[in-house]
Amino acid sequence: MAGRWVMRKLLVGWAAVALLLVAATPCVAELVWVEVGGGMVGVYHMGAEYNCCWVIEAEVETAGQVIDLYELRGEASEECDCICIFDLRFAFAAPPPGQYLLRVWRAVYEGQEPPLIAELPLEIPAAGAGALQVLQSPCGGWVTGVPDPPTPVGASSFSAIRALY
Repeated sequence: MAGRWVMRKLLVGWAAVALLLVAATPCVAELVWVEVGGGMVGVYHMGAEYNCCWVIEAEVETAGQVIDLYELRGEASEECDCICIFDLRFAFAAPPPGQYLLRVWRAVYEGQEPPLIAELPLEIPAAGAGALQVLQSPCGGWVTGVPDPPTPVGASSFSAIRALY
């Protein structure tokens, strides 16, 4: 009888530890990667955590061998009492051929300093042309049935855990 009681206590203890580990694990990890081809640079930011009613825009600045991509809170953004996970894709014309460092910065409220999300090395084989393109998923990421974007090849960068649910 005492053996069952001890076994039951151990099982309950292990179950509690397992639940704590699951609760401490984030639902989605942010992932940022880049692809170069066809004279364009494509930047993917999967699992981006923003206010549900924000519309994310972007701006790209190149200074020397550094390309800064700023995710921006667009003018059409509103405020909601919720946080969503979005999948974002940005595409812009490749700069002249060479070695570059791409830095991706998080969107913030006006007057705040944007945190750095990722730094990725780039090798641009040929120049391209085209305007900056932005694609944002609905809240929760891409809906079922929509093809997933290509998986990252080469270097990728993960952000720090920002929030636990």
